Amino acid sequence: MITLLWFVLAGYYIIEIIGWREFIVQPADVMGGFFEGSFAPLAFLWLVIGYFLQQQALQENTVVLAEQAKQSHRDSFLKMSELVMGQLAVVAGFLYVSSQGTTGNKRHTGAELDDLWRQLSSGNESVFIVMMINLRLDENGQPQPIHDLFYSTEVRRRHTTTYITTFEKLVTHAKEVDQDDMIRESLMLGTAQGILYRTMIEIRDDPEL
Repeated sequence: MITLLWFVLAGYYIIEIIGWREFIVQPADVMGGFFEGSFAPLAFLWLVIGYFLQQQALQENTVVLAEQAKQSHRDSFLKMSELVMGQLAVVAGFLYVSSQGTTGNKRHTGAELDDLWRQLSSGNESVFIVMMINLRLDENGQPQPIHDLFYSTEVRRRHTTTYITTFEKLVTHAKEVDQDDMIRESLMLGTAQGILYRTMIEIRDDPEL
């Protein structure tokens, strides 16, 4: 639009001020000087406009690249979290077997434990975790002390500590990729792994539970 207006004004100047007949008989160097002087401001204007357009494009590209990097980081975290959640499921399995297996209170036979491990390997990562959580209640649905299930032996204490440390590292990484804390809250409140973690922390801080 600016260029078109500039051409219109230049044409008006030639026709109305100079006169078309007088203009076309001018020497080449005079006409060249006229065009050079006439369009130099327009060229400079487009140079400035081009600079600002380029700056805007660079800023937009920077934003897009930042969003892509953030999304890539988030995708990498989600893939990594799947592995960590699987690791937590295995640690919970070791902890459950230590307290409820043949070396613990013999709640399960060896065959029953083998079946539970098969369920875990088949994709049911919450099988041992849910059973650990359910131990919080007795047969009548009343709360019962379960501190010993997590901390009474060196083996159980080690498994519990490993579980807590691993889950807290996962939550720390979640905060880095999600400033709104949606992933962290989901891990803490919406997963069996998170519920078991909060149970471990609660019991660790209050041995009478």
